Amino acid sequence: MGELQQKIAQNGVLDHVIFGGNEPPPHHFHKSFREVLGLSPLEKLLNLKALIWGWG
Repeated sequence: MGELQQKIAQNGVLDHVIFGGNEPPPHHFHKSFREVLGLSPLEKLLNLKALIWGWG
Protein backbone atom coordinates (compact mmCIF):
# COMPACT_ATOMS: atom_id res chain seq x y z
CA MET A 1 0.00 0.00 0.00
CA GLY A 2 2.82 2.43 0.81
CA GLU A 3 4.33 1.95 -2.64
CA LEU A 4 1.00 2.78 -4.31
CA GLN A 5 0.62 5.90 -2.16
CA GLN A 6 4.11 7.04 -3.17
CA LYS A 7 3.29 6.59 -6.87
CA ILE A 8 0.10 8.60 -6.46
CA ALA A 9 1.97 11.34 -4.59
CA GLN A 10 4.56 11.61 -7.36
CA ASN A 11 2.19 11.62 -10.34
CA GLY A 12 1.31 15.31 -9.88
CA VAL A 13 -2.47 14.88 -9.58
CA LEU A 14 -2.65 15.93 -5.93
CA ASP A 15 -1.61 19.48 -5.11
CA HIS A 16 -1.55 18.86 -1.34
CA VAL A 17 -2.01 16.16 1.29
CA ILE A 18 -3.51 16.52 4.77
CA PHE A 19 -2.35 14.13 7.50
CA GLY A 20 -4.79 13.26 10.25
CA GLY A 21 -4.14 14.26 13.83
CA ASN A 22 -3.65 10.60 14.76
CA GLU A 23 -0.68 10.19 12.41
CA PRO A 24 2.32 11.45 14.41
CA PRO A 25 5.09 9.81 12.33
CA PRO A 26 4.29 11.72 9.09
CA HIS A 27 3.92 14.97 11.07
CA HIS A 28 7.30 14.43 12.76
CA PHE A 29 8.95 13.42 9.46
CA HIS A 30 7.86 16.56 7.62
CA LYS A 31 8.48 18.86 10.59
CA SER A 32 12.04 17.50 10.88
CA PHE A 33 12.76 17.95 7.16
CA ARG A 34 11.45 21.52 7.21
CA GLU A 35 13.66 22.34 10.21
CA VAL A 36 16.78 20.88 8.56
CA LEU A 37 16.04 22.75 5.31
CA GLY A 38 15.53 26.01 7.19
CA LEU A 39 11.86 26.28 6.19
CA SER A 40 9.17 27.74 8.40
CA PRO A 41 6.70 25.36 10.07
CA LEU A 42 3.52 24.56 8.19
CA GLU A 43 0.25 26.11 9.31
CA LYS A 44 -1.75 23.93 11.68
CA LEU A 45 -5.32 23.24 10.58
CA LEU A 46 -7.34 23.40 13.77
CA ASN A 47 -10.74 22.72 12.27
CA LEU A 48 -10.44 20.50 9.22
CA LYS A 49 -14.20 20.10 8.79
CA ALA A 50 -14.60 23.87 8.63
CA LEU A 51 -11.85 24.05 6.00
CA ILE A 52 -13.33 21.30 3.84
CA TRP A 53 -17.01 22.21 4.16
CA GLY A 54 -16.68 26.00 4.57
CA TRP A 55 -18.10 26.02 8.09
CA GLY A 56 -17.26 28.81 10.52
